[in-house]
Amino acid sequence: MNGVTTRWVLAVCLLAGGGAALAQAPTTAPPPASDISKERIGFGVTNTPASGIYLVRVWPEKLLFFRPEKIAGMVELVNVGAEKREVVIQAHVTRGLDQTAGVRSKAVELAADSRAQVVFEWPAKEVGLFGHAMVAEISLGGKVIARGEEFFGVSDAVWDIAISGNHPMGSTADQVKDMAGIAAAVDGFRAKYVNTFEKFFWAPDDFGEMTPSEESWYSGQARYHERADRIRRMCDRGWEVGVLPTTYGKSIGSGSYARDLIRRRPELIHGYGSVMNFQADTEELARWQVVDEPGKIWQSCNWAFYNMNDPDVVQHGIDELIGSMKQFGWAAVRFDGHFTARSGKVRVKGEVTEFTAERADAQSAANHKALKDQMGQVNPAFGFGDNYVDCDLAGRWQNNLRDAIELCRGGGHVMDEYAQAIEGGNHPLRRWEDFALQMVKHAEQIRRMGGHYFVICHRSGILERYHTIGVLAAGAHPDNVVPWSIDHPYHRFATRYSEILWHPDLRYVWNPYGLVVVRAGVWWENYVREQVIDATHRRLIVHLVNPPAQETATETAEAMREVKRREDRRREIASQAAAKKEAPDFAELDALLPVKVAPDARADIAVRVVPDALGKEWRVARALLLDPETATHAEIRVDVGDPYFWELRVPKLEFWAVIVLELER
Repeated sequence: MNGVTTRWVLAVCLLAGGGAALAQAPTTAPPPASDISKERIGFGVTNTPASGIYLVRVWPEKLLFFRPEKIAGMVELVNVGAEKREVVIQAHVTRGLDQTAGVRSKAVELAADSRAQVVFEWPAKEVGLFGHAMVAEISLGGKVIARGEEFFGVSDAVWDIAISGNHPMGSTADQVKDMAGIAAAVDGFRAKYVNTFEKFFWAPDDFGEMTPSEESWYSGQARYHERADRIRRMCDRGWEVGVLPTTYGKSIGSGSYARDLIRRRPELIHGYGSVMNFQADTEELARWQVVDEPGKIWQSCNWAFYNMNDPDVVQHGIDELIGSMKQFGWAAVRFDGHFTARSGKVRVKGEVTEFTAERADAQSAANHKALKDQMGQVNPAFGFGDNYVDCDLAGRWQNNLRDAIELCRGGGHVMDEYAQAIEGGNHPLRRWEDFALQMVKHAEQIRRMGGHYFVICHRSGILERYHTIGVLAAGAHPDNVVPWSIDHPYHRFATRYSEILWHPDLRYVWNPYGLVVVRAGVWWENYVREQVIDATHRRLIVHLVNPPAQETATETAEAMREVKRREDRRREIASQAAAKKEAPDFAELDALLPVKVAPDARADIAVRVVPDALGKEWRVARALLLDPETATHAEIRVDVGDPYFWELRVPKLEFWAVIVLELER
């Protein structure tokens, strides 16, 4: 067994350029092969226990491969029997919906009570872009005894198939004991199919000082205690496992480093020559970098508003970001307020000048373009994003059109933070139908301009589930995901079927009645898309959503709170009864009307497609039903016997399903 494992580790070093072990290698020794009960069998793996051979997992080296890097993955087996066995592993990649590519076979000899980890490789061009499955079948004596698969994505741009995460941790100097803790935090993102993370509030100053020379400091925003070596390890681990590391950025500074920068270069700040725009608390700033005593951690900001109207000031921020990318290995930046110029009287290069709204918009666009152009000369694959929408993209188009277009161009990440709060009683999108429609509108508007719409979703229960469905079905991306709070399976589905969600050739079909008809009560009208594959092949894609049980997200949140209140009360009654050694009396709870949190599943849903609306030369090649709950798909029958329409029937709709109708001529 040791010989097999050693050969695998050597193969891994060749693949990773001498780096860490392939994928998420366990930090502790695996259990003995004979103790199969302690193995963590991979998701979706099937075995034949009587054979004595178990497939433990199929594991791509990375969650997201960045083309043109080689695709690699590992198949892990154990032999729990008392005899030597020889098995054949056949591995391949399933790309697209079900195209088999890159079939590989290896014979492996397994000693009694042993373990083997076998690496397979594919060139990037053999696999292609978007989501895939690495599949392995294990044969013994010519008979398949085990099968498993795991999903991964391939992209040549940071945001194209991104599921964007929160940060693995703040205060890297304090929150973990060692580098293993840093790696484990990043691995948690990979385990939940979150393929980027954003380290925020880490820099000494989010604009003015992103290339720290010290090994430890307190950050400008929120005063996180950070260490350079641990941030570098966080980024390195992200690249190792395919969770791309992105940095927070800003046009506003804060903290003691902002104070020191302004002292050295006062012309950087708005108000230079009169009242500087620096919200300074001198007492806080004096002790900003003093290490906190245990239990006496404090946080603050002290905002410094840098002059984004002056190209020389903007250049300082560009230089810092490029230097930070080189220092830490960032794949992208996500601004929480980018290099936006102001309107009004502003000092530029020593002269006070008037900026109209139009001139300020043009300067903002020029600032962002300068950043993209200069970064592109150093790292052409670097990605850019900004917190920009606030549930009102139309207002941005009206007031800052040049800036909005520049943010979208080239695959920009355009973020909506306010959308996460739709349960608020005054939120403009609190009605679920309004939310669903606005997600589609924004996603399409941003896609037209070459960008990607990213939405921060709620982080618990049925509210999170429907929030995420509304985002993904619209063709948008989840943002600021916290892996340990995920309460749905849809990121796994989006990893595998990213082509159906985010392919640039997808086209929305507005007002699809007359092309598609689905019975009332199911959401589908905003979720019809067409995709032209080539001159003789196309797809019609229809998302079906079983609407929430409540009209508004506010009511959904209240239902969740009421369920929790009753659960807490039930535990309290049980605890009090146990203390008295009595049987608990739940009569007060049993008398309450039940709370309906999730909708009832719908059955036997007819979906009708009118071929006249497509052009009579098109015929059905096949239809697939995709299940986001299990990240699987199956062919379904299409009845083409009626002279007026084709009909498909979906047997059950619990929350969300996707129909893919493949057409040919």
